[in-house]
Amino acid sequence: RNAAGPYSYSKNYNPISHLSSELISEESNINANSEKELGNECFKQKKFNEAIDCYSRSIALSPTAVSYANRAMAYLKIKRFQEAENDCTEALNLDD
Repeated sequence: RNAAGPYSYSKNYNPISHLSSELISEESNINANSEKELGNECFKQKKFNEAIDCYSRSIALSPTAVSYANRAMAYLKIKRFQEAENDCTEALNLDD
């Protein structure tokens, strides 16, 4: 019996490889969208730092021009102009 116990898995076992990449990207898009929506709620409540965090998580999961533009607006509200400009550039790169 090895030290990891009776429930250890082979080092070569990779559960992700058993899922289709299409399923994974669909799930990422759903999660990205829910983070974006949460960011919108925070923005409406003037919680700009929290909104930025939500938009950042959305972008990490699935970068979209809308999420970059939304985060740029939140950056503008807290006077972080360089970050806002960078996000506007990213948004334009994704969708001119």
